[in-house]
Amino acid sequence: MTTMTLNRKELCGMIGKNIPMQELQDTLFELGLETEEANGDEATFEINQDRPDLLSVEGVARLLRFHYGIDKKMHIPAVRKSGLTFVVEGGMQKIRPYIVGAVVRDITITDALIKSLMQIQEKLHGSFGRDRRKGAIGIHDFDKISGSTITYKAVDPDGDDFVPLGKKERMTLRRALREHEKGGKYGYILEGFSSLPTIYDDDEIFSFPPIINGAKTEVTTRTRNLLIEVTGEDRNTIERMLNIVLYLLSDRGGGIYSVTVRAGGKTEIQPRFKAESMRLPSGYVNTILGTNFSISRICSLLDKSGLGHKLSNKDIVVLVPPYRVDILHKRDLVDDIGRAYSFNRMRPTYPKTQTIGELSANTKFNWEVREILVGFGFQDLLNFMLTDKESNYRKMNIEDDGKAVELGNPYSEQYTIVRTWLLPSLMEVLSNNTNRQYPQNLSEVGQVMELDEEKNLGCTESWRAAAVLCGVDAQYNNIKSELQAIASAFGTEIKTPPTKHLSFIEGRCASVIIGNKEVGVIGEINPVVLKRWGIEMPAATFEIEVDALR
Repeated sequence: MTTMTLNRKELCGMIGKNIPMQELQDTLFELGLETEEANGDEATFEINQDRPDLLSVEGVARLLRFHYGIDKKMHIPAVRKSGLTFVVEGGMQKIRPYIVGAVVRDITITDALIKSLMQIQEKLHGSFGRDRRKGAIGIHDFDKISGSTITYKAVDPDGDDFVPLGKKERMTLRRALREHEKGGKYGYILEGFSSLPTIYDDDEIFSFPPIINGAKTEVTTRTRNLLIEVTGEDRNTIERMLNIVLYLLSDRGGGIYSVTVRAGGKTEIQPRFKAESMRLPSGYVNTILGTNFSISRICSLLDKSGLGHKLSNKDIVVLVPPYRVDILHKRDLVDDIGRAYSFNRMRPTYPKTQTIGELSANTKFNWEVREILVGFGFQDLLNFMLTDKESNYRKMNIEDDGKAVELGNPYSEQYTIVRTWLLPSLMEVLSNNTNRQYPQNLSEVGQVMELDEEKNLGCTESWRAAAVLCGVDAQYNNIKSELQAIASAFGTEIKTPPTKHLSFIEGRCASVIIGNKEVGVIGEINPVVLKRWGIEMPAATFEIEVDALR
């Protein structure tokens, strides 16, 4: 989840309507932005990762202008020709293959706009752009660029030099990676390449993506025309990042001008402002929401959501503007319609079925295990199933076994795989609470997943129970006593033969056997693991299969 701080007065000025802070918070909450903190005219909101268009005050203002009916219809900015050409040389294909861009003319650059541009860059880089690897944005003073051709090419790290932003002396690319703070932070993206990506005008390098722009094209309050370039490893990502930035600048009064991109013998025009169309049956909307909206009512709610529409027989064809990257299915459209109407206005009703739902037997048993753990003094947790390989493997001092289910298109580098066990989740909570009072005794009953070619879905999903004691008295004997008591509560006996596991101290670790089956592990956490998580207290823990307690 990404956060963003907004100033109420600035936001209301862009909306054209004075909205009291409480109403603003309530309205944005209904639209999916939850208030994290509010102080005077400043408020910090949580923004879902799938709505990068809301990572600026301009984006939130646009959302509210549609919601309040100030903007009536979906808008696609006019695009005129700039006469500028991007030429991509062949050596870029294996390094950082894609570049898109546009020119924005006749825009008034204020300190507030510079701040907003810096914020949208930072937020998009960190979320949608995966810390600049998948996509990185460069914003330049267009009037300082020489010529009408921009060349995107790979060069030797010691072959040419430029003045990086924030510096006064010329540096080679290698030196910029070594000495500039951005080089130290993002240089890992270019590790292993003998040539590095650069962007040239007719005279020299003016950008070193995805590391740092050149000082030559620095944007100031005297700038009137901008060049936007976005480079990256994924074409779809950088096109969408470009569209989001261009809509921001269009909302600020800038005129959008296209560029011609020539790469690999092909020519294309950027930006590509095209509204995607999705067919939406009115009956589908009412079935999902439990409403009885007419087609005209649905269309008015689509207008309120900033979505376009046209009628086709009895269906509505919804037009999705270029900055909305979150709409992948017609269910997403229904969600927007529900928010525009307000879910709080909908009356809950019983479904028209012959039965009344209840918890499954498995869920009831999981709750019973959870209650037993709480009864023994553990604090119950509910962590995300998604994690990353760093947490799941390296921080736990074990090798990647290749069993993790990986996400094809994760929104964040923090959540790239489905966890294969629970203990890393407990360690992360302990790591985040080192300033809290000890002892900290935590537990979780949750799901894990591993790849399994023998299953129809290609993976196995199972429920585990895990608990950890963290404090000066956290020892093997203590956690074993807890596990024995928990097993006894379910009429089960355990055996704990010694074993070796790199997450645990050798000689203070055992397998958990119930019946004749190995169902888990128990022991004292290895100091190497504690250090990697930044935990200074000893910890003892166990993790077992829930079904083994039945």
